[in-house]
Amino acid sequence: MDLNNIRPTVKKLFAQFHNNEINKEHLISELYKIEATLKDDDDDKDLWFRFFKGDSIATTIVNLNNDINSRVNHDYILDKIEISVSNPKGFTIFYS
Repeated sequence: MDLNNIRPTVKKLFAQFHNNEINKEHLISELYKIEATLKDDDDDKDLWFRFFKGDSIATTIVNLNNDINSRVNHDYILDKIEISVSNPKGFTIFYS
């Protein structure tokens, strides 16, 4: 599957989460479903996100879940999601 085809779905999920339309569990579950469509049987790759141009840290679904639950990184990851929602041109998805 082409990453450009899933990008709108992922952006929509982040927007829904940002707007409190879905909860964290739903967001993470849906992201894992998308990642599963990309995986082959012997594939150990992950879906990665860069939330804005110049984002120095690519984030996996595991990292995202951990950061949302973290006392230290919670606000930071929410800010990154907000940036990706308000300026989606800089939002990038990788699979590696």
